[in-house]
Amino acid sequence: MKEDFDFDNLDWKALRPKGGRFSNEKQDEFVYHLLAKYMDKPGFFLDVGCGDPKDGSNTYIFDKYFDWSGIGFDIGNVEKDCNWSDHRKTKFCRIDTTDEEFTETLEDLVGNTIVDYISLDVDWGDNIYAHRALKRIMDADIKFRVMTLEHEFFKYGDLVTKPTRKTLTELGYEMLFENVAFPDGPGQDGFEDWWVHPELMPNKNIMSVGGKNLVFHECVNRVKHFTGNKL
Repeated sequence: MKEDFDFDNLDWKALRPKGGRFSNEKQDEFVYHLLAKYMDKPGFFLDVGCGDPKDGSNTYIFDKYFDWSGIGFDIGNVEKDCNWSDHRKTKFCRIDTTDEEFTETLEDLVGNTIVDYISLDVDWGDNIYAHRALKRIMDADIKFRVMTLEHEFFKYGDLVTKPTRKTLTELGYEMLFENVAFPDGPGQDGFEDWWVHPELMPNKNIMSVGGKNLVFHECVNRVKHFTGNKL
């Protein structure tokens, strides 16, 4: 395992003048401590519903600091509106991730590669589409190690959680953290599930740190301080 990357001592005021960090709820720190810091070579991600290339991005830090390859997907013109290629080395693909074309694109661009991390955050206005995007991903027979899946249960109930949990559980994935929550406000009722494929994790017994309805800070801390044995 490499020496820990110190998220806390980055110059966040310079890196993100608007405030906060890259991932708004520390999804990048979760993936780093769960997987990336154990890897001997750069990983590969899919950022589905990527939005801004930097601000609020769950994958920017892996592109910028860890030389991961990957692809960002969004229905918006992120290249034109946010200058994706000015900030990222990795590819951006403008596409409707709920359409059959997305499945075909994944088959062409990803193929049999095991994806190290999928960030799935697909909503638009007052509607959420993560369950529909997940179907297209699974139709392409994509296999992954880690996924953060935004479902906004506090807002949409089981619209997303019911079908996505059924699909992923049947495929052998497990929720390391179910219904990750905000510390206050409506999001206390849960906004994301953080999934893993236990057989593809670098540490055995990782499921021992899992939980339900935990605030995202606690989820990150549990993984960060995990001392289980490496496979």
